[in-house]
Amino acid sequence: MGGSNFSATLRDGSPGATRVLPVGWRDLASQPSTTATAHGNLYFNYALGYGYQWWSFPAGANAIAQGLTMHDGAFTAQGVYGQYLYINPKEDAVAVVWSLRRCAKYDVLGVGRCQSHFLQ
Repeated sequence: MGGSNFSATLRDGSPGATRVLPVGWRDLASQPSTTATAHGNLYFNYALGYGYQWWSFPAGANAIAQGLTMHDGAFTAQGVYGQYLYINPKEDAVAVVWSLRRCAKYDVLGVGRCQSHFLQ
């Protein structure tokens, strides 16, 4: 997949002859890192888990039970200004969305700041 001057493939850390990521990184990054962040534990009626700065979809029987077979074992990174990275190893798919919202999606500090200086 390529566009907007972006083109990449990922084979568990080896985009060519040189290893970029440690062996097994993809398997660790695509799973929740603690029981508290396990699939279904973060928010009511929310199937994703969290770990290693990645949101992960349930895999195997858990994905089937929740009707998420299309995303079985996939994981995603989400930026507060609308950036997304979706990786689905089973489907051999990577999708990237580069964007810039005027305001952050989540204002966790309650300060209400917008990044208007990016748009000027």
